[in-house]
Amino acid sequence: MKNLAFIFILGILLAGMSFVLAENESNQQTDNDSDLLISPNPTTTDSTTTTTINSAQKGKDLDMNAIKNLKDKIKANEEEIKQLKSEIKENKKLRINEKNIDINVLTDDQKEIIAEKINAKTGLNLSSEDIDNKTILRALLSNGRNAEVKIMPNTASETAIKRLNTQCEERNCTVELKEVGTGTEKKLAYEVRTENNAKVLFLFKNKKVLTAQVDAETGEIIPGSVKKPWWSFMARDSK
Repeated sequence: MKNLAFIFILGILLAGMSFVLAENESNQQTDNDSDLLISPNPTTTDSTTTTTINSAQKGKDLDMNAIKNLKDKIKANEEEIKQLKSEIKENKKLRINEKNIDINVLTDDQKEIIAEKINAKTGLNLSSEDIDNKTILRALLSNGRNAEVKIMPNTASETAIKRLNTQCEERNCTVELKEVGTGTEKKLAYEVRTENNAKVLFLFKNKKVLTAQVDAETGEIIPGSVKKPWWSFMARDSK
């Protein structure tokens, strides 16, 4: 009888312990599920935050680039308007380097600069501007640079003729203001060209064409620009 009572009590104790253990496991599982619901994945959160920051930075960079491009366009338009206002479209008399200069408009695409009876034709757009009581003459090159015409055609002609060892007369000499070179090496230059009758070996008549280019900003002969016929050393000018 005593054994039966002991077994009965032991069964009750075991059943109670099983119930307690099952309840604890259930509570722990519930807590874990709550943690999963409440606490997001840290890796996912960091990635999303980084993506948001990067997108915001890209948007800011795009806005800054757009503002910069707009400012550049406004500046370019202002320069263009300024240039159009000062572009020479009619005959003008200027005083440059204390010398009187005439600029005549021949056609829409052709002008000439006259200094001391030497004229230089040009197809470039010319503009003039008064700065600090000085008149500045400029020519627009194809690369967008406004090169200053510091040397006048009479001076350029003298320099070229001296280098070519010939004469420049109205009937046989032409002077043209043009751009020479390529890319960033583009320059503003006078091309002086003379054409004379010559006798080769004192017997054979021929035309001797000589050309040289003078930098319109420095007044120097441009290296490699002097051209002469190969036989010129055997010829003498004749009328």
